[in-house]
Amino acid sequence: MSPNPNFAEKAWTVWFNSFENENIATVILCFLLHEIVYFGRCIPFWIADFIPFLQRYKLQPDKPNTVTEHWKCLKYVLSTHFFVELPLIFSFQPIAVFFGMEITTIPFPHWQKMVYQLAAFFVFEDTFNYWFHRLLHYGPFYKYIHKQHHEFSAPFGLVGLQ
Repeated sequence: MSPNPNFAEKAWTVWFNSFENENIATVILCFLLHEIVYFGRCIPFWIADFIPFLQRYKLQPDKPNTVTEHWKCLKYVLSTHFFVELPLIFSFQPIAVFFGMEITTIPFPHWQKMVYQLAAFFVFEDTFNYWFHRLLHYGPFYKYIHKQHHEFSAPFGLVGLQ
């Protein structure tokens, strides 16, 4: 531990020391953060969808989504989060350690290094998502996997982030 850890480093250490298995600690932290950010971005738009005054600002006001469609989408999103994303998050820590990443250690890198790494990651992740999304529009991938992503003719908060 560094001689003068900051608040974030102290919290990080407490979090990982409170678990016997650092993979479980990583999974819980990443999954909770993912859900908070995901639904934190969606909920304001979901609420706005039900406020009559705001309907005039919809891009497709003549195509309203029903409560049934909202529930269907929520169930799909939650099943995707638990049965696709959670296993991927679970595999992150062992793979990161295999490649030499030190997830639980402090001190954290200098903030400038973290900004550089985040910027590089965003470029990589955005490029990967773009090409993977293009692949999902190909024949059988579209028909059996990706078609439901385009099921709603007038997208709303949860659909836009599926």
